[in-house]
Amino acid sequence: MHLFGDLLAVLALSATFGGMVFFAVVVTPLVFGTLSPEDARVFTRVAFPRYYRYIAIASGLATLGFLLHAEVFLMSLPILVLVSTLWLWMLWLPHLNDLREAGDHTGFMRGHRVSVLVNIGAVMLTLIALVVMFLR
Repeated sequence: MHLFGDLLAVLALSATFGGMVFFAVVVTPLVFGTLSPEDARVFTRVAFPRYYRYIAIASGLATLGFLLHAEVFLMSLPILVLVSTLWLWMLWLPHLNDLREAGDHTGFMRGHRVSVLVNIGAVMLTLIALVVMFLR
C-alpha cells in the first residue's frame, strides 16, 4: 500500500498544483484579456464551479494517497486544500455571485480578494506537500 499511496499522492498533488497554476497563469489572463467584460463574467460563472470541483477531487485523491501511506502530517495539507476549496465552491462563490448581482462592486472586490488569498494559500500548501514528498 505504501507504493500505491505514494504514487496516488504525488500524481494527485501534481494534478492539483498544475491545475491551479494553469488556471491562474493561462486561463484567467486569456479570458480577461480577450473577452468582453460581460462574456468574461459569463465564462467565469461556468468555469469556477468546474475548477473548484477539479481541485476538490484532486486534493481528495492526494488525501487518500497519504491515508494509505499513513502520513498524518502530509495528509493534513491536501485536507486543508480540500476544505478551503469546498468552502470557496459551495459558500463563497454563491456569495460573490449575489454581491455582483446586487451591484455591490466594493463588496465583490473585497470578497474576490479573499478568494484569491485562499487560492494562493492552497497553491502554497500543495507545493509544500510536493516538496516534502520529494525531500524525504
